[in-house]
Amino acid sequence: QGPYGTKRYPVYLECTPQGVVIQPEGVLVPLDDLSRLSGPGNPLDACLRTVREYLVSTAGRELRGDPYPLLVVRPDSVVTYGFARRAMKSWEDAFGYELIDSDIKLTYPAADQMLARQLEQTIRDARQRQLLLAAAMPSQFGAGQGTWRGDGASPAGGAAAGNHQPIG
Repeated sequence: QGPYGTKRYPVYLECTPQGVVIQPEGVLVPLDDLSRLSGPGNPLDACLRTVREYLVSTAGRELRGDPYPLLVVRPDSVVTYGFARRAMKSWEDAFGYELIDSDIKLTYPAADQMLARQLEQTIRDARQRQLLLAAAMPSQFGAGQGTWRGDGASPAGGAAAGNHQPIG
């Protein structure tokens, strides 16, 4: 509950060197996915919409309030934070972040396995949509160069299209 009567429910996004882990479900959006197309429909943005819709449908906005992303950032995950912020453009005014030391252990609420399965499917669907967009507009996605991103630039780490890490 905020000081001005706003009610918000945090969606914990733990930035790691490997990507963003949606907590407490433990679902990883790999850095590879974050460094690609950052427009609407990217895997992280799609996951945030899935979480919002799921929370509102199961508990209602009145009980929990409006979900908002809360990025948890450790010193070794600053690059991931940058990619995550770019991927969360539709949440521009409704997010928070917390800088924490690398040795702090965090405790999250219990995971919701149904939500975890929905998030994993959301990531698969978002990847497929991105591949279709890249095939439909190769000049926009750096096709033929082994990398693709919405702005045509090469992502950090040289993520190749179709080079996805397994979910979970």
